[in-house]
Parts: sequence; structure tokens; C-alpha cells
Amino acid sequence: MNAALLLLLLLVAGHAPNSAQAQTRKRAPTVPTTPFVQVSMVTLAPKEIRLGQEPEQATVTVQIHHQLIPEGQTETVELEVGNYSTTPLQKGVDAAYTPSTQKVTLSGNAGVVVEKAQVSKPSCPTGIPTCTIVIYASLANPSPGVIIVQPDPATNAQATLTIHNQQPGHGH
Repeated sequence: MNAALLLLLLLVAGHAPNSAQAQTRKRAPTVPTTPFVQVSMVTLAPKEIRLGQEPEQATVTVQIHHQLIPEGQTETVELEVGNYSTTPLQKGVDAAYTPSTQKVTLSGNAGVVVEKAQVSKPSCPTGIPTCTIVIYASLANPSPGVIIVQPDPATNAQATLTIHNQQPGHGH
């Protein structure tokens, strides 16, 4: 039996789908997706602080990327900034962050929201010439219409502050 005759018999018998049925089966159902938000970059200025010299503070700038938030909708997430790790790993290597937690509002087209925090009161124990603090920005407590995705790579959410101790005999 040739192929044309077989196809004709299948069509007459109702075993072959018509083109509308075939298209319906090929399309996957449309499922609305929840927009995501993530820390996309963290910068620090200045990157080094010399204790006993101005400035003894720095500014952390955090870029937060979000997908399209549907029109008329506003979402929120909390931004947290703090110490991730210190070198050396000992008490006395620290800094304060203002604010350490802040609410961020997300709306509109996909894009970036920029928030800042001040780093102050850096400390490095006496007798240690240089200390470092890896500062980490993270997101928490999203409103119901948005989900948090972790930064990829994780280093996108980090910046390193170097603190130089005042050398003996080099005060102001």
C-alpha cells in the first residue's frame, strides 16, 4: 500500500488529527511567573580606610535587579548589609552599617534599583597593620508578588573594605 493511500484511509477513519488539534497539543499552557529580584552588584567607595585619617567612613552602593512588576503593582523586599567575613578572624575587626536593614520598593519595567548604606566606625585591633572586611548585601522578606534569587556568582553581592591601622609614630 502506498503512503498516500494509507494517509487517505487514516483521514477517512478519523485517526489523524486535523491541524487545529495538532496545534492545540503543541502549545504548552501559559502559566504566569512570579517576578524575581536579586542583588546584582555591590560597590564600595573608598575601598580602603586608614584609621586616624579622613575619611574614616565609606559608602556601600547596592544594585538590585528585578524583573517586570505588573502594571499597578508594587512589591517590596528588605535589603540587609553587614559583615560576611573578616581577616584576621578575631574580635575587634568590625564596622557599623547605617542603615543595616532597609525596605526597598520595586515597580515597573525590569531594571535596577540602587540603594546605599554608610560604613562607619571601622576597627582593626592594635598591633595588626591591616584588616579586611568582606561586606555582603542580601535580600529578605519579599512581598507575596516577588521571589528572591541568590546572586550568581555570589561575589556579585560582596565588596571588600581594607582597614589600615595607624602605624606607631605616624599619628596626626
